[in-house]
Amino acid sequence: MDNTSIFDAALSRAQKTAQGFGTEMLSGKDAFENSATQRPPQDPERTRFQDGDEFTVPATKDDPHWVAVAMRNAGKPVTRLLAEVDRQGKKVIIDTFCGTFLKAGPTPDGGTFRSTTILKDGTDLADLALTCASAAEIWTILFGRRFKVSNAREVQARRYTNDGQCITRATWTYTFTEI
Repeated sequence: MDNTSIFDAALSRAQKTAQGFGTEMLSGKDAFENSATQRPPQDPERTRFQDGDEFTVPATKDDPHWVAVAMRNAGKPVTRLLAEVDRQGKKVIIDTFCGTFLKAGPTPDGGTFRSTTILKDGTDLADLALTCASAAEIWTILFGRRFKVSNAREVQARRYTNDGQCITRATWTYTFTEI
């Protein structure tokens, strides 16, 4: 399967998801400028990187790799990047949310977990993100940058449901290093 058909398949999947929820898929600039920044539940099968993966964040908000689709019925569209990942000589598409670069939280044993994104100058993206008011601002910091993934690992995360129940579920953390 060539890169175009892989990308087209990922776009088709996003469109079908939107249709299933009775919403519209946004793409390119419309998706990038979408103001819904809530963090939805993520399907790890479509958002899991592996050690050694490399990808580039598009250089502009007009790129068709930006899509916004509701993650649940009647939900607001959530902007994400359909990242074209170079994986061991193959191309794969991974749904990548802004939060993937900054994921952090508590573990059931009282510890913490965190994804780390280090830019070429040694800056940790988390330090820059502190002054950003939206996910779009964080994405603009990443425009045109190429990253290599390392330290991909599954961790147990403590989360709270809408009714206040504490649950434990698996999530993945990464180190993204600009190359």
